[in-house]
Amino acid sequence: MAIAKYIVRCPGCAAVIHLRIGVGVDDEQAFYFVCRKCNAPTRGTQFITYSPPRSRITLESGEALSEHLPADQVITLHPDLPSLPHAADIRDKGGSPWLMLGQILGDRIAHFSNRLRDYREGYSQNWPGIRRWASYYLSEDWSHFDQEAARLWGDVWPKLPTWLDRHDFFHKSLDLVTAPLWNDDSYALMKVEWVDLVVKATENRGATLAGFYSQSKGEVLDLQRDVFGCLDLLLSNAGAFTPALALDMCARAGRDPEALGMRLFRDDFPKLRDVYITTFESCHHALFVVAGTLNVLYRGGPDNFPSGGPRGLQRFRKQKSFEKVRILSELQVWEKQWTFLFDRRLRNAIGHHSIRHDLVSGLLVERQSEPIPYTRFIVQVLRLVQACLVTAHLLKYVHLVPQFEAEGDADL
Repeated sequence: MAIAKYIVRCPGCAAVIHLRIGVGVDDEQAFYFVCRKCNAPTRGTQFITYSPPRSRITLESGEALSEHLPADQVITLHPDLPSLPHAADIRDKGGSPWLMLGQILGDRIAHFSNRLRDYREGYSQNWPGIRRWASYYLSEDWSHFDQEAARLWGDVWPKLPTWLDRHDFFHKSLDLVTAPLWNDDSYALMKVEWVDLVVKATENRGATLAGFYSQSKGEVLDLQRDVFGCLDLLLSNAGAFTPALALDMCARAGRDPEALGMRLFRDDFPKLRDVYITTFESCHHALFVVAGTLNVLYRGGPDNFPSGGPRGLQRFRKQKSFEKVRILSELQVWEKQWTFLFDRRLRNAIGHHSIRHDLVSGLLVERQSEPIPYTRFIVQVLRLVQACLVTAHLLKYVHLVPQFEAEGDADL
C-alpha cells in the first residue's frame, strides 16, 4: 500500500516533522500523531483523490509546510492499520505498517484484504436497500417489503413468498453483508444452541411458548427496531473499528498486538463509546426472551424462574445487566459467548463517564483502575456486530413460533 509524505511543524515546540501516512481506503481519513520532542498530540485528516491521484492533509493546529526542511523527527502511521509509535522510515520495524502486517499474517494477509474489500463492497451496494427493507419489515408492510426484496435478491426471491421466506431472507441478508467482519464463530455457535432450545420448548410446551411469544410481540418489535438501529449505527461507523480485523488476526496468529506495542493513530472513541453502551443495553434487554423460553421449557411457564431468581419476568426486566446474564447458566454456549461478546467492565466505565482516550499513550484511562489499550477496545466494538446479529436472530423466533404452532407444524 502507498505511503504519502508530508512535512509539518509541531504546534507546540515548532519541531519539523516528516509525516509518512499510509493511504487508507476512505476518501477522508482521520489520524493523529504525537510529537516525540514535546509529547503533544495533533489531530488531522488526510484527503485522497484518484482523478488525478493526489493526497493532502489538514491539521487542527500546527502547519503543513510546502518547502522541504530537514526533519527533527520522522513519524510513520496508517489510519486503517496498526502502527508502531517509534517507527520512522522503511528501514525500521513497522516503517511500513502494511509490510509489518504481512510479515505477521503471512499468506493470510490476502484473506484480510479480501474480507475488508468484500465488506466494503457489500455494504455500499446493498446496505441502503437493506435499511429501507428493514423499515418495511419492522412495520410489517409486506407489500412494499416484497417489492424491495425482489430488487435486492432478483430471481432468487420467490414469486409467491411465504411468511417464513420473508423472515428468513431478511435475516440472511444481514448475515451476508456482515459476514466478512466475523473473526470467530460466536454467532454461529449461539444460533445452533438457540434453535435447539426453541425446538425442544416447542415440542414439549408449544402452546405455552407460543402464548408467551404472542404476548411479547409488541415489546419485541420495539427491541428489533433498537437492535437494527444499533447494527446500522455500527456499520455506519465501521471505518473506525475495521482495523480491529487486523489486530484480532494478529492475536490469532500468536502475535499479541499489545505485546508488540501496536497502536492505532486515530481517535473515534467519542462516537464508538456511545455505540458501545447503546448496543450493550439493547442486547441485554432482549434477554427476557431467553429467560422466558428457558422457564417455559424447564419450569412450565415464562415467569417461573428457578429458586433464588426474580419473581417473574417483570422483575427480571428491571434487573441490572449483570444480574440478567445469570439466567444463561442454563445455556452452556450462550453463557461463554455472551461474556466474550460483551465487556461489562468497559460498559460500566463508559456508563459512569470515568474513562477517556489518552492520545499520547494510546490507552483508555479510567480512574482507580487499570487502563485499557484503545486497540483492545475496538476489538470489543467489532464483536458487537455478532452480538447484534444473534440478538436479532433470537427475536425472530418470537414471530415464527406462534405461526408454526397455529399451523400445527413444530419443524423449525
